[in-house]
Amino acid sequence: MENRFFDIDNNVYLNGLYLVLLIRSEDKGYNWDEINLKLFLMKNPHIVLNVCRNLGIEIPRDLFKEYQYLNLQADMSKYLLKVQVKGLMDAINFLYSKGLAEVNYQKGNLHATAKCMKMDLEIVPEKLINVANKINSIFQEVTMKDLKKVLFVKGDYLYE
Repeated sequence: MENRFFDIDNNVYLNGLYLVLLIRSEDKGYNWDEINLKLFLMKNPHIVLNVCRNLGIEIPRDLFKEYQYLNLQADMSKYLLKVQVKGLMDAINFLYSKGLAEVNYQKGNLHATAKCMKMDLEIVPEKLINVANKINSIFQEVTMKDLKKVLFVKGDYLYE
């Protein structure tokens, strides 16, 4: 557990925070595919920029700093084989254990609890909240099918 803070990809607390920001937007359940893709986008700003550019979605200039999308991770992402997030299930389990998310196994989805919706996010950086809001707005504007097409065709990612 002591290395959880240093392993950014698998950091259960960081992934949990991202999920909280992403699932609080609407009072609905999110299927696993949607949660996976939203968290993937949250952790890869350069892909958010590419998706928005390819879909003609306007994005505020100050949403990301240059270092977030002009870096080695962004450059190496062209070699990614799958759209997936390491540590996704650990983050979901963490939120579930803290009473912040509920799982509906019949519907195969995850949704925020009342406790999650009431959380005070005052200490969370505004830019992080803005990124989550932008990702959620992309999902409101574009279907999952179209997002997958853009990721597969334009980004050369395999989507499973």
